[in-house]
Amino acid sequence: MGTAAAKKTRLNDSLHSIQQEIDTLPPPPTHDVHDDQRQRQQQPRHDQPPPSSTTTTPVATSRVHVTVGNTHLLQTHPDVLEQITNMTNAAYTLANRDMLSDGETYERLSVHETLERLRMGNDEPRANRVLHLAWRDGLLVGCCSSTYQTPWCARGCGHWGLMVVLPAAQGTGVASALARAAERRLAGLCSRVQIEYEYTPGHEHSERLLGWYEGSCGFECVSGRPRPSRGAHFRKCLKDIPESVRTEGRREYLHRLRACVLSELECAADGD
Repeated sequence: MGTAAAKKTRLNDSLHSIQQEIDTLPPPPTHDVHDDQRQRQQQPRHDQPPPSSTTTTPVATSRVHVTVGNTHLLQTHPDVLEQITNMTNAAYTLANRDMLSDGETYERLSVHETLERLRMGNDEPRANRVLHLAWRDGLLVGCCSSTYQTPWCARGCGHWGLMVVLPAAQGTGVASALARAAERRLAGLCSRVQIEYEYTPGHEHSERLLGWYEGSCGFECVSGRPRPSRGAHFRKCLKDIPESVRTEGRREYLHRLRACVLSELECAADGD
């Protein structure tokens, strides 16, 4: 059997296996399994993702659309690399302003690092790590990463991080939308989610992070509640993905994978 024929056989076998698993899943629900979670998170500002203190008025609270970033985006949004990089660094600078000298900025990402993160998305749905992008009315307002398996997480435990929201959009539900999208993706292959953050007792931004991560988001820190006597410390937090979310996440993952395999089969047929 030639190389091309062997490839098509392999792809057809993969397609068959994917379809078999899809057929074994329970019927999809009549409503989005995240509806209840979304309603709980769309509460007044104090229950929203942590805004930083700023006099800037939040942007309009129209619906947030979350996508997985990739380099194809550069064709329609040629400035997106600079937008992601500048937004990330501005958000980190604002969050850490009490620890920075006057005029000093927090450089969390370079343009090159942002490009590498977008390149990872080119392999979706087979990508291990991707960068989610949040859009509102066509404008970039946030981003976060999600990873199926990191070197520091247990097997089957996914991870999301680099949670960034445009300062003017903080407190308007953008981070909640990003977290839902990241956890929905991770649910395709994972049963738990891990996040980490640095916490300083009494620090305004840290207290907001604590209230959001370990309150609204439902994460539990493995080291228990914070103790002021510890000073600044690193908090590792875990959360189980509900079975209903895992089922729908798996279904969505399989359908994305199926579409990818079908596309590869079409390319293989065109090459004959």
